[in-house]
Amino acid sequence: MVVRNHYGIKCISAWTRAYCLEFLICALLAILAALAHKPQDAPAFYESSGTRKMAALLQRIYKEQDWKTDPNKVAVRAQYYKEMLQANPDLRSELKIRQALAECELLAGDTADAIEHL
Repeated sequence: MVVRNHYGIKCISAWTRAYCLEFLICALLAILAALAHKPQDAPAFYESSGTRKMAALLQRIYKEQDWKTDPNKVAVRAQYYKEMLQANPDLRSELKIRQALAECELLAGDTADAIEHL
């Protein structure tokens, strides 16, 4: 409701502002309640049984793939090179291992360790 104040200027009444604020608070609470009530175990609406089977198959293939031949498993390969360094190889082998380790750590996203091992 628009009223005039004691200066003659049109303004919104205090009751109207209170109702607007109350409506906004209720709407916000309703949205938060709807987001909090989302079931955690329910699959996404676009996930069919075929999609779930394919995801399980791809995860199994990834787990069964040998890290020595899989270019995506650089973190495992870096761990292997770290273990080789602990065996105290000769200087020439150590330099090759350190270079390979640094490359693996860079690919894995661990820049600080890559610099340290060089």
